[in-house]
Order: sequence, then C-alpha cells, then structure tokens
Amino acid sequence: MTRFGEHTIGEMTGALQRAYAAQRGSLSAARRELETLAAAINYHIRDMVGGVQTLFRPVLPDAAPARERWLTRDEQHRSFGRHGESEK
Repeated sequence: MTRFGEHTIGEMTGALQRAYAAQRGSLSAARRELETLAAAINYHIRDMVGGVQTLFRPVLPDAAPARERWLTRDEQHRSFGRHGESEK
C-alpha cells in the first residue's frame, strides 16, 4: 500500500483508489486492502479528532461473486493428503 504513503486523507480521491485497484491486479486483494486502510483511517480520526463526525468511505471494487462450490472431504484428501500435506 505504499502507493498512498505520500498522500493525505483529503487527497484519497475515488480516482486514486480506483487506479490503485487497477494496478493491484487482484480486485479482491485491493478491496480487502482498501477496507483495511479505511478502518485504520477511521480509527485514527476517531482517536485523534474526537467529537467530529467524520468518516472515510473508500471507493471499493465490486466484491467477487460468492464461491459456487467447495471441495468435498474426499477431494481435499486426494489433493492435500489426510492432514493437509501434499501427496507426491
């Protein structure tokens, strides 16, 4: 997240956040990181500013669709062994 290192909160425009998500490659990862950044910024605002009702709302990429299918236990055991280690 070094992309935002030199920017103030006021400079965190939607365009800057969308550009970050695009260059990040994984929209899911960008979404998680922007949510984490927003939580940190809002914690700082609440802690340092006090009574001011300011809230940073990030511009997030769309969430990935829900997983349609999970591995069955048999598939997991065939792929990763009985205790999670890869069988060779």
